[in-house]
Amino acid sequence: MTYQEALAAAVIQKTEDNYLRITFRYDLTIVLSYKEGIAMLQAFGKAEQLYTPYKEQHRIAGINEDTLKVEIMSAVVYRRYKIAALMGITIEEVTQAEEKSQGYP
Repeated sequence: MTYQEALAAAVIQKTEDNYLRITFRYDLTIVLSYKEGIAMLQAFGKAEQLYTPYKEQHRIAGINEDTLKVEIMSAVVYRRYKIAALMGITIEEVTQAEEKSQGYP
């Protein structure tokens, strides 16, 4: 492929929207479209946390920095997770299948 062909292909390619992966605790992660994720994060701007410990005083306090973790997830990675779930295989196996289909050894 020449430089001009690669440039033309790069300009034509449509960039897909990304996603946000939001982890609330070790066992709860949600994925939202980037736009919806940002809207949700804006709602957290003034959020507080309700603590209801057993046999202790309940209280409302600010959210600490460990309450949630936010990461951008590319459309490619999102698609890999969807394919893996549909096929009942691991992400690594999906990646290997992609590489094989693109001619990698």
